[in-house]
Amino acid sequence: MMDRAHQAATKTAKHPDLAVSDDEALPLSGNDPLRVYVRITNNVAEFSSDKQTWVPKRMSWECGDEYALYITYVLTTTGIELVPPVNHPKQLWFSPVLPPEAPGDNSTQLGSIPPVVGTFHFRVQLPPIDGHPLRYIDPQIVVTPINGGDD
Repeated sequence: MMDRAHQAATKTAKHPDLAVSDDEALPLSGNDPLRVYVRITNNVAEFSSDKQTWVPKRMSWECGDEYALYITYVLTTTGIELVPPVNHPKQLWFSPVLPPEAPGDNSTQLGSIPPVVGTFHFRVQLPPIDGHPLRYIDPQIVVTPINGGDD
């Protein structure tokens, strides 16, 4: 069994465009649906799996070859929405924003990530401020094969 450092080196050698260290991305794992919290701080999207540790700008997922990853995004900043990228709208799927289930809850949004190796950009739509139009920021999801797998 390969250790984690060897796995990362193997992935980076096979996919140099996916070189992201674990401390630069929120790691997502498994094939069971996940919950990811999203907030905006100083015009930067931040992600967390526990609302304690927040990671800016990107998530990473080691995919298998037979399943997509489904995520419930909890939108902790009011008025934001996750939207697919303009140039590749079918790579990532996001539902419309779902209203809070109870007073005091956050809005949620469902999404899925395909089991395709690559770096997927998406947009977070920010609400207009002081009459300025909608604004967008560009986080990403880096998808790598499990255990540095073969293409």
